[in-house]
Amino acid sequence: MSERLTLTGRLAALAALFVSVIASGQAQAQVGRDARNCFAVSDEARLWKHCRAAAANARETPTVRARAHGRLADLFRARGDQERSIQELNAAIALDPDNLRYVSNRAVAYSYKGERERAIADYGQIIARDPKNSLHYFNRGVDYADGGELDLAISDFTQAIKLKADFFEAYDNRGAALFLKKDFAGAAADFDKAIALAPTFANARYNRGVLLTEQNRLDEALKDFDEAVRLAPQDPNVHLKRGKTLWLKGETQKAVSEFTQTLQVAPGSAEALQLRAQAMLRLDDPARAVTDYTLLLRLRPDDVSAYLGRAEAYRLAGDLPRALLDLDDAIKRAPANPHPLAERARARLERGDLDGAAADSEAALALDPNSAAGLSVRGAVLAGRGQPGDALKSLDRAVALAPDSEDARRRRAELLAKQGELRLALGDYDALIARNQREPRLYWSRAFVHARLSEFDRAVGDLDQAMRLDAGNPGAMLFERAKFKRLKGDAQGALADLSAVIDIGQAQLGPAFFERATLRARAEDYAAALGDIDQALARGVDDVRAHNLKGWVLVKLGRAADALYSADLALSKDPQAAFAHDTRAHALEALGRRDEAIGAYRRALELDPAEDEARAGLKRLGVED
Repeated sequence: MSERLTLTGRLAALAALFVSVIASGQAQAQVGRDARNCFAVSDEARLWKHCRAAAANARETPTVRARAHGRLADLFRARGDQERSIQELNAAIALDPDNLRYVSNRAVAYSYKGERERAIADYGQIIARDPKNSLHYFNRGVDYADGGELDLAISDFTQAIKLKADFFEAYDNRGAALFLKKDFAGAAADFDKAIALAPTFANARYNRGVLLTEQNRLDEALKDFDEAVRLAPQDPNVHLKRGKTLWLKGETQKAVSEFTQTLQVAPGSAEALQLRAQAMLRLDDPARAVTDYTLLLRLRPDDVSAYLGRAEAYRLAGDLPRALLDLDDAIKRAPANPHPLAERARARLERGDLDGAAADSEAALALDPNSAAGLSVRGAVLAGRGQPGDALKSLDRAVALAPDSEDARRRRAELLAKQGELRLALGDYDALIARNQREPRLYWSRAFVHARLSEFDRAVGDLDQAMRLDAGNPGAMLFERAKFKRLKGDAQGALADLSAVIDIGQAQLGPAFFERATLRARAEDYAAALGDIDQALARGVDDVRAHNLKGWVLVKLGRAADALYSADLALSKDPQAAFAHDTRAHALEALGRRDEAIGAYRRALELDPAEDEARAGLKRLGVED
């Protein structure tokens, strides 16, 4: 993650030059009462009164009047009125042109006002007259850095260090400039030196943490941010950056805590609100994300990204009408931006409004033919309209334009899987997971592609990972994992998973009882199988396979009459089910109803010539099929 480092600003020591108290009694005797009070008082109202009077008093010497203007400049600077501060300093310079403090302070005021070129010009005058003062080089270096003139900034910070060997702020700022030039080794050396000179200097810890984050050395970065937080607990930037690093590590809940801490220190931090809202979406807590986006919109009512974020939160919460309202607002505020249109197309698609989704996606593409989001939704619309070839062309283009687009790759993977292009689908899921290794739904989807390729070990592995990432929803995953284990021949593992589903008591209870009954019947544990199939039927599993399985188990338990009843129930669900005719034949055979059994076996073979149990039954009864 690329971050802007924090440069130490123009040093406050310069501002202190505004204060000039005349100490000696002789000196005080040479100035008037207003001048003495101007230089002595700190109360703003009295300072204003006496300094204005002293500055306007023609009987005072030019030096004294210049000092009075300097004090007034200090007052305006404290109020944030740089323009009035500069006016007072101009007056001071006119009265006392040899005093560098006024030029230096004017340079600082120009800097704060954003007039960098004038500030640099003033620093040039000062340095020409006072070339041994490290502060002037330092402050000019800050202005050069702010303007992106990094080589000039580095030169000035280097000169400041030559003049003052323990100038830790200059080392820190030079490190920041070297970082921006991608000289990470040089930046690290300067940050290390700044910290060695001033172990309690939080800014250098922060900047080194940013550098380590850029190098993906996240654990080391967190150590620096931890120390920066300890040294500067009221600095919101430190908490914010620590939260971002925790986010990168996947420690989302801890990141939320840090963003919350940022907001306690700086309640109006829009960035902290936005990041916390995004973290809430990652934590599947869209309601809290909506709250944060709403607070953000109070701070920035025209923030299109906040409307888009809140729309996503509403969408994930299942509230598509509100999501669409926010997307409408985003489009009104940015009618030339294709992204809100593409997002509304996606929401309309989820609502089943293919025509509306198509209209929005085409409008987005009219604004930007290379809108990957617009192409992705267009692909989904075409797929929904039964045009898979055209859909894939649109999705291929979306992925080519934005290889990291999760939406386009996911839609293409799903469509490829439906089309039977399993290896291609697998490639897309692999790419998605490589980019987002903490999304359980991606592992879930890839597991089914592996299963269709008979790669059951990999399918089981993907479901294992999905369960680790989404520990709160094990029932469905255990159920599917049991199927994959059964298909790869691990009957005991499948039984264990199905038993876990049943013990947990979540959804899929009826199907879980049915699957366990099937496994127990294959293992010839017919009594246990009968108990499970009765539980499945009681929980709504009322199809031909369930009634047939019960009939088959009853045949094996010697309860032929009950088996015949279950087989007939199965056939009432599907008269064309060959396996149910076979089960009915076995029951009839057990009841001694030979001719009816022969007819049932023959019917099973008519429907499915591969029904070997029926062929074996006819052979037992002395009949050739």
